[in-house]
Amino acid sequence: MDSRALAIFSAILVSFALLGTAAAASTGVASIRLNNTHATFYLNTSEVFTYNVTLYNGTAGKTYLGIGPSSALIANGIYTGLAPDTGTPPWGGTLLVRVLGNATAGNYTVPIGAVGADPSTHGIAVLYMSILPYTKPSTTTTTVKTTTTIPSNSVTTSVLPTTTVLTTATTSIAAVATQPVVLSATELYIIVSIIAIIVVVIVAVYLWNRKRW
Repeated sequence: MDSRALAIFSAILVSFALLGTAAAASTGVASIRLNNTHATFYLNTSEVFTYNVTLYNGTAGKTYLGIGPSSALIANGIYTGLAPDTGTPPWGGTLLVRVLGNATAGNYTVPIGAVGADPSTHGIAVLYMSILPYTKPSTTTTTVKTTTTIPSNSVTTSVLPTTTVLTTATTSIAAVATQPVVLSATELYIIVSIIAIIVVVIVAVYLWNRKRW
């Protein structure tokens, strides 16, 4: 075999080898899912989302994730990052979104796509975010103070002397009523004499009337 024929034969063998390698390469399609696809941000805040990459169909291979267009987001004060940003399905990770204090308020669409050896035309996830034009309001705690008014003791104090006076007066009257009567000898003699005279008169009148009858 001459050199020209050998070169043609070698080229054919290389071509078959390349076709075989291409046929053996992965042809799977990845699927990306975010735990939350809508979010609202204040200025100077950040939030972490989780994502999962699974095999949609075919054979899994090395897959890379990308966010685009990241340059446009950065220009408006929005920074994003994926950790990790590569792997073989299935795997999961986190998406960090940071909104600066000077970010431009408005609505944004943040697409996440899979590229690499694993073609992922189906593997696209989108985060729809809104940025408010002010920072997060501070939380103010209001304490309600309850005041209890205690009644004055002046009423009770004024009643007590009155009660004491009444009690003293009642005790004094009871003492006068129960005091024993003490008579002198002269008074006792006069009383007995009067009673005796009355008795004699009654008896005399009785006898006189009886004699008449």
